[in-house]
Amino acid sequence: MSFNDIIGQKIAVKLLQNSLKHGRVPHSYLFIGPRGVGKRLAAINLAKALNCDGASEIPCDSCVCCKKIDASIHPDVKYIYPTGPSLSITIDNIRELRTQISFKTYEGKKKVYIIVEAENMTIQAANCLLKTLEEPPENSVLILTSTDSHLLLRTIVSRCQAVPFNRIELHRIESFLVEHHGVDKSLAHFIANLSQGSLGEALELKDDAQIPLVKGKLMDMLSRLKNEDVLTLVGEFNKEVFNNDNGERGRDVSEYRNKLHMSLDMLTTCFRDITILKQAGEQVPLINLDIREDLKQLENKFSLSQIEEFLNTITDMKMYVRNNVSPQLILERLFLDIQGNVDA
Repeated sequence: MSFNDIIGQKIAVKLLQNSLKHGRVPHSYLFIGPRGVGKRLAAINLAKALNCDGASEIPCDSCVCCKKIDASIHPDVKYIYPTGPSLSITIDNIRELRTQISFKTYEGKKKVYIIVEAENMTIQAANCLLKTLEEPPENSVLILTSTDSHLLLRTIVSRCQAVPFNRIELHRIESFLVEHHGVDKSLAHFIANLSQGSLGEALELKDDAQIPLVKGKLMDMLSRLKNEDVLTLVGEFNKEVFNNDNGERGRDVSEYRNKLHMSLDMLTTCFRDITILKQAGEQVPLINLDIREDLKQLENKFSLSQIEEFLNTITDMKMYVRNNVSPQLILERLFLDIQGNVDA
C-alpha cells in the first residue's frame, strides 16, 4: 500500500510528500480527521518513506525495509494503541516509548512511533509525552492520530505539525466498493451514504450480512407501529436481528451498541428518503434504492413535521448510546416517541 492508495486525501498526501521532498520533516505530526479516512495508512507510508532504501518522497514498497513496515515487524517503527477495559493509552505506554525512542535505530534511518487515537491518552500519559515533544531525539518522528484536536492538550497540539484529513466523497467510496470489492451498485450506494465519508467504516459494512435484515425489520416496525405494542416490536427486533430476547443479556454489550448505532443511522436514511419522496418525488436519488417501493408506501403515513421530530429523537438516542444508556431502553424510548407522534 502506497501514498497512491490513500483515497480522497490529496491535500494531506501532498503536504507529507512536499515535506519529504524538501527534507523538512518535523519531529512530530498530528493527523486529524474522522475514523477510517486514511490517517493510519498515511502514517505507515510516511514511516516507509523515512526509512525506505530508495531516495524519494514515495516509498518503493519493494525493499526489505518497506516490506517489514507493511508487515508491522520493523524494529524501528512502533505502534501504540488504546488498550485495556477503558481503551486508554497509559503513562506506562508513554514511558516505554520515551525509553526506546532515545536509543539508536536498529536498522532504519529514523525511529517512528505512531500513537493511534491519541485522544485516549490519560492526562498523566499526555504530560509524559509532552516532555518528549519538547526535546525530541534527533533520529525520531512521532505521529499522533486523532479524531479531534480539541480532545488533546493544547500544548501537545502546538508542538505538532497538524495534517487535516477530511471525510471522503461518497461517490469515491461507492466506486471503490464496486470496482475493488465487487459490491452491487445499489448496495455500494447505500453503504457509502451510511459510512458518512469513512472508507474504513464502509469496508466493515460491506461484510455485514445483517444489513438487509436490519433494514427490512426497521421498515416492518415503521409500517406496524401505529397499531401494535412497541415493547412487542422491540422484542421481535432484538430476537430477529440480534438473535436475543434481551438486547444485553448473553452478548457483547459493546457489539450491541455498535449495531444499535448502525440501526439508528439506517433509520435516519429511511426518513431522509421519505422526506425526499414527499418533496421531490423521483427527481432526487434515494439512498435506499432497494426499498423504494416500501418507502413509497410510508410516504403518506408521516408528515414532514413528524419526520423532523423523529430525526431529532434519533439524534438524542445516538447521544444516549455514546453515554452508555441501556440499548434496550434506547430502542423502547425511540419507538414509543415515534408512536406518540404518529398518534398525535
